[in-house]
Parts: sequence; C-alpha cells; structure tokens
Amino acid sequence: MQLACYELTATRSLQPIAAARPSSHWRTADVVRWVDVEAASADELGEFFADLELHPLVRERCLDPRQGARFGAYDEMVMVDVPLRQPGHGSELLEIVVLAFPSLLVTVHAHHAPRMPAVASELSAAGSVCTARVPGLLYSLLDRMTEMQVQWYLTLREEVASLEDAVDEGDAETDVDSIAAVRRSVRQLGDLVEDQAACIQFLRSARAESFRIEDERDYYASLAGGLRDASRSIARLIARVRDVHDAHQGFVQETTSARLRMLTVLSAVYLPATLIAGIYGMNFENIPILDWRYGYGAVVAIMATIVAGQLVYFTRRGWFR
Repeated sequence: MQLACYELTATRSLQPIAAARPSSHWRTADVVRWVDVEAASADELGEFFADLELHPLVRERCLDPRQGARFGAYDEMVMVDVPLRQPGHGSELLEIVVLAFPSLLVTVHAHHAPRMPAVASELSAAGSVCTARVPGLLYSLLDRMTEMQVQWYLTLREEVASLEDAVDEGDAETDVDSIAAVRRSVRQLGDLVEDQAACIQFLRSARAESFRIEDERDYYASLAGGLRDASRSIARLIARVRDVHDAHQGFVQETTSARLRMLTVLSAVYLPATLIAGIYGMNFENIPILDWRYGYGAVVAIMATIVAGQLVYFTRRGWFR
C-alpha cells in the first residue's frame, strides 16, 4: 500500500505532509486533509479505515469498485466512484473511490494513477483550490482529472478524420475492423463521460450534512456543463463514425457490384466462342468444314471476330466504366 497525504493551507493550496493513517478526529478537524491510498490489500484497507468507522458497504466498495452503487450519501460522509482513463494505457479505465468527510478527503484506487501526483503539484500554488473546504478540494481534483479525456477525444477525432479522408479517396486498405476499433473507443469515451456526469450530478444534489456545496455550487454547475458539452461532442463524433462505416460499406458494395458486372460482361463476350467450341467438340462425323484443311483457322477467326465485335459494342455502350 502506498499513501500520500496533503494538507489544505489558508492560502487555498495543497502542501504534502507525512504519510499517516487518518484518525477519527481528522474527519471534523479544523484543517482539511487529503489522503490518497494506492494498491492496498483487504487487510491494509481494513487497518487504514479502523479509526474512521466506515459503513460496511463503503468498505466493500473500496475493496472492489465494480460492485455496488457508484455513489451514496451517509451520515458521516459522501462516497462517489469516479472512473478515469489512464493516460498512456489505451482505453484502460481507473476506478477511484472518493470518500468525502467534513474535513477529510480520501481517494482509494487499486492501480497506480500517474495523474494524481501531477494534480497535487498543480494544486500546490496559492489560490489553486477554489475554496478552503472539502467540496472545493474535491471539485479542484475532479476538474483536473476529467481533463484527461480531452486529449483522448482529440486523438479519436483525428482518427475519425483520417478514416473519412481514406473512405472519400477510395482507399482500398481501409477495412471495417479499423472503423470498428475507432467506434468502440468513441463509445467507451462516451460511457466514461456519462458516468462522470452522473457522479457530478449526485454531488450537486447530495443532501448530506457532511457535504454541502453552497459555496461551490457554481463550480460544480460549470463542471457539469462541461461534461454535457463533451457528451454532445462525442455524440457528434459517434455519428461521424457511423457515416464513415456506411460510406465504407457503400464503397465495398459498389466495388463488388462493379467486379460482378465486369465478370458478367466478359461471360457474355466469350459465350458465343464457348458455344462454337462446344459444338465442334461434339463427337459427330458430319460436322461442316470438319475435313477442310483451313477449317481450324476459319473457326478461330470467326470466334475472334465475334469476341472483338462484342468488346467494341460493350465499350461504346459504356459497360466497362
């Protein structure tokens, strides 16, 4: 288990303090603290939370974020499970369980979160936290952590634009698997933003004495609005991916139809020659010009003339376009 502890100063900045297990008086102390818990086992979490008197459901949620409700309000605290995307890990998501007490903020995650120390460093400047309260600190954390989706969205938008150009230019190397992969990533981003928006909405409407956001309501409203705008942008991106898929399918169908049309025309062109060859391949004795010394050349010339004539005819009619 790795611990990182910070203290919120009077200048509304975070300062690191010695890592320590939070005691019961930290929940309602005069100083706001933030404790980040990383890669803790069940026994380590049990020992860590020994003095905080957590609800059993909250303990289970911290041990396995995939089980139970994503958020909940209790007498002594508020809990939210915030999903985040790990930078540099593809579409891997990180579940961060946030416990908000009146003067203590605890974040628990099973895997390493490289963004956490960077966020703490960003909040070390004076005035970087909107208010000197737990709701203000939590907003500042969420605001910076949700920014990680911006680069993901920009990357996906560039990939969609590249696919659009490739399909418009008729690039034969563009396949449906690459389009499906981009569509899957865009939908994952959309689901992630929706889950984050639900967490923010819960925090805005939470009716708990331990977590009141009167002073931070406008900040949370702004964050919720940003997530709504992100959802609309992702919805437009999903529509673009769908259009790319439909255009690619149309291109494939058109290419297949053109090839089948070409094969049909060629079959029609060579059908008379095939018929003549079939007739002279029959085992009859009295076949015209069979014993003629120039018969072979004459038949071949007739077949060549018919094929050439049909090729000229179909070309002039535009069947090979």
